[in-house]
Amino acid sequence: MATVVFALRDLTAVLVAGFFLGLFGYLIMPAINVMLFDVVPPETRASALAADSMILSGISAIAAFAIGAVSTTVGLQQGLDKGNLRAGFQGACTLLLACGVIVALALLRTAPADMAALRAHVARRAVPEPSDLPQSPEKEE
Repeated sequence: MATVVFALRDLTAVLVAGFFLGLFGYLIMPAINVMLFDVVPPETRASALAADSMILSGISAIAAFAIGAVSTTVGLQQGLDKGNLRAGFQGACTLLLACGVIVALALLRTAPADMAALRAHVARRAVPEPSDLPQSPEKEE
C-alpha cells in the first residue's frame, strides 16, 4: 500500500490510499496482543493493553502532525500553494517502516527470554511452596 501512496499524483487518490494504509495497519494488532500476553503476567495484562493503546494513539497523533508539517514544508519549498501530501506520507511511511524493522529486530532478541521468564514465574505460582501449604495438626497418642 505504501508503494501505491508513493506512485499517486492525485490528492484524492493519495487520501484514499492513506486511509486504507491506516486501516490495514491495525491488522497487526492481534499479533502484538499475542506477544504482549506472552511476556506480561496475567494480573497486569489489562494495564499493559491500556499502555499499548496509549502509546499507539500517541504515535498516531504525532504521525498525523508530522505528515502535515512535512507536507506543508516540502510544498512551500517547491513553491506550491498547498502542501505536498505525497511527500508527507512517503516520509511517514518510510520512517515508521524503518522503526518497525528496528523494533522487530530488538524484540526478536529479547522476547524469547521474556517469554521463558514469564512461564517460569507462572509455573512457580501454580505449584505452592511447602511453606505455603496448610499445616495439619499432628495426632496425639
